[in-house]
Amino acid sequence: MALIKTRPKLKQWYMDLGIRNKILLLNFSVIILIALIIGVFSYLIYAENIIQKISAVNLRDTRQVKNNLETLQQEIYELSTYLCLWDQIQAVLNQDDLSGIGLNEINKAMSPLSGFLAFKEAISFISIYGENGLMYYTSKDGSAGIGTLDSIKGDPIYRETVAQKGGPLWVTLNGNHPAFIRNNRNPKIAMFRSLLNMDTLEPQGFLMICINLAFLEDLCRKNIDYPESAILLINENQEMITAVSAGNTNLERQETVDMLLPFLGAPEGERIMELNGDQLLLTYSTLPPNNWRVVYLVPTRIVLQPVKTILLVTTIVIMLCLAIGFVLSIWTSALVTKPINKLLSSMQRV
Repeated sequence: MALIKTRPKLKQWYMDLGIRNKILLLNFSVIILIALIIGVFSYLIYAENIIQKISAVNLRDTRQVKNNLETLQQEIYELSTYLCLWDQIQAVLNQDDLSGIGLNEINKAMSPLSGFLAFKEAISFISIYGENGLMYYTSKDGSAGIGTLDSIKGDPIYRETVAQKGGPLWVTLNGNHPAFIRNNRNPKIAMFRSLLNMDTLEPQGFLMICINLAFLEDLCRKNIDYPESAILLINENQEMITAVSAGNTNLERQETVDMLLPFLGAPEGERIMELNGDQLLLTYSTLPPNNWRVVYLVPTRIVLQPVKTILLVTTIVIMLCLAIGFVLSIWTSALVTKPINKLLSSMQRV
């Protein structure tokens, strides 16, 4: 109702303006309208291009992290196979009774474990068990102590590992699994394998190879390019293995993973989503062997910061156009009104 009442007043106000003021108002309106259309159109087009380009770059980075992790897992698996088939280790595992073998002989037979621990930077802890009572571990991060095989057999991890029939099982080690490492100095991800008898294919031992999560975090951190962004590593059970971020962010939490799950249906992809009131650019990729996911989150406000220059340029263009338009409007209005003023002047003389 107020708008309806205001329109006649604006119309009357415009009609009461002089010709020069009408020309000025018209020119200014056209200049502002054209500048705004060009500015908004440029902003939308440039913002879309920026999002597409950065999405492609981020997806490339998540694939790079995925490939690095996949290569690392494959190397650990091949290393474990090599250890399983090592003649010295097989000789100890095939012994029915270890009472006749001294500690020095066992340490000598297990020397390949220490060698691989020193050779492979990613590995921080290796332990091996035998059904014949063999218990051996080696560490390079200060972690120490392992439980007995009987205590391990009561853990669900052991049963899941046996069910793999010699295949690898990757699990995050934390305080809920003290039987595997009594004094764990650093958070770890561990690969478990059953050691099978080559003749009967029955389990005759148990192998655990651990990687500190800090090593995985370093692999992810190399691919973070933006402040307030984060890379999350999620396991096949939709649980966060670890996360790294740049700057202050609240993204490295299990709650973030729970909210992301509906958007992670495909093996890989990218999209814009809203999380806790913040708009994020999401890219992710999946490791084929065990369905781990690498998720990269970047706030769009960080990504679109360069686009703000378009708004600044648009404002400057509007101001310059108004200044130039003002001068041109004064000049054109003077040309238009000059004949009318002469006519009025001659009429007054008559």
